[in-house]
Amino acid sequence: MPEGISLRSEWERSSTRWLLHYIVSWQFLRKLLFALAVFCTLMAVFYAYEDWRGKRAWHTYRAQLVSQGADLDIRNIIPAEVPDDQNFAATPFLSALFQGRRPSVTNVDARWPTPFEDARHAAKLFAGGKELNTNDRRLTDLVSWQMAFRKLVTTNYDDLRASLNSHDPSIRAGAADEILRALQVYDPVLTELHAASQRPLSRYKVIYDLQNPWGIFLPHLNVVKRTCELLQLKASAELAKGDTESAFKDLNLILRFIESLQSESFVISHIVRSACVHFAAQILWEGLALERWSEPQLSQLQARLLSYNFIGDLQRSFQFERVAGIALVDLLENDKRQALAIIDSGTTVPLELLARLAPEGWYELERVNYLKLFNECILAGPDPSTRTVSPGISEANERRVNAATGNGVKAILHHMALCRLLLPAIGSIHRKTALGQTAAHEAAVACALERFHKAKGAHPKTLEELVPEFLSAIPNDPISGKPLKYQPDPAPKIYSVGWNQKDDGGIAGKTQTDGDWVWNLRNANE
Repeated sequence: MPEGISLRSEWERSSTRWLLHYIVSWQFLRKLLFALAVFCTLMAVFYAYEDWRGKRAWHTYRAQLVSQGADLDIRNIIPAEVPDDQNFAATPFLSALFQGRRPSVTNVDARWPTPFEDARHAAKLFAGGKELNTNDRRLTDLVSWQMAFRKLVTTNYDDLRASLNSHDPSIRAGAADEILRALQVYDPVLTELHAASQRPLSRYKVIYDLQNPWGIFLPHLNVVKRTCELLQLKASAELAKGDTESAFKDLNLILRFIESLQSESFVISHIVRSACVHFAAQILWEGLALERWSEPQLSQLQARLLSYNFIGDLQRSFQFERVAGIALVDLLENDKRQALAIIDSGTTVPLELLARLAPEGWYELERVNYLKLFNECILAGPDPSTRTVSPGISEANERRVNAATGNGVKAILHHMALCRLLLPAIGSIHRKTALGQTAAHEAAVACALERFHKAKGAHPKTLEELVPEFLSAIPNDPISGKPLKYQPDPAPKIYSVGWNQKDDGGIAGKTQTDGDWVWNLRNANE
């Protein structure tokens, strides 16, 4: 072996022995222990400081909110229990949804057969895929529904194709006959609901989990919406048959369902209410177009519609969701293992480890940031006192929330993970609420216009002529805050300036965000 290689090997062996000797020596151990002590001290100081910082921020902000009158106790926002004999939602068909440990998510059972659900898709296909457009109302396409129900039992419906989309009263009446026969399987449930609708109060049997409000089951919402949709079809067929009393009764049941959700504290319940008001508005419109409603019926419907304050109800729902965020932080603090399932996992950061190691103060900072953005962005825009929504404020606040939460890593580093996960889509919720409020206001004015027409023989030239005999005041446009607009000629129409806040002269847009929101009073056959 060459001498150079031998010397290098000997040096390497001696260096290794020296390093091993140093590692096990007391001198090294003292330095290692000192380094560990410094590290632990720094970590203790870091955790203590972050805990102090977070708790201080939370206590300061909480005191500020309380001084402003904010109620942060979730128990105070839950609707009170009501006696079953006064409770519309305590009827067996609805209360059965909440029986058992895990409520059923559907009411399709022996008491609720499937013909309506089975026919819905086919009816849409027969109608060429058209959806109800509240800006361009038309009579329900009963012939397409007739074909859809017939398709469930036979393929013999070619004789009906020539009648598609026809407004001929005799053709619609024939289709209505067949539809009403198909819907007779729902009579037992609807009879039960009609009887229960006379009860003055409503409180669904929701099991409120105060420890984890985000895990509360709401199986009734899909049932409410689907039942209102069925009632819309049934009432439309009844109007086509000239059975105004039955249609009026079914329309009132839709309104009762809308009112039954008013006391609920969930934003999703509010969205369902806003959707169901369009089912009611469609039936009201069809009755007006066919000149079916009597003066007493119109007066009753008008008063009921004017009582709806969807924008004020939204604020109450937001307050519950705000407090639910506080409860979620408490849940995470008590069981950090749940963080991975709750916080957005669309990032490479090891969230479960981070959740376990995060200082308690970080959770407090999450809570503070969530409430700040909620108060400054979510609650801003709607004005319950005037029943108005500001699209400009809503969209600006939505951009602010999106910028603040950023991507997953940024949200975690800036204590915005809960904001990213839980803050609702502001613009969409505000817009749907404004649409629901507009539908209620326009429908009420349409009732007053028809009452005027019955009494005077013609429509008024201005809405001011309705006051005070037919309206105590002209309802606001939920967007502009000014009275709803009205065009008497060539065909009477009521309209809101819509989400773009621009008066387009009563011209409806193709989407919810462009053009005016129009209620056209034109005759059904025009």
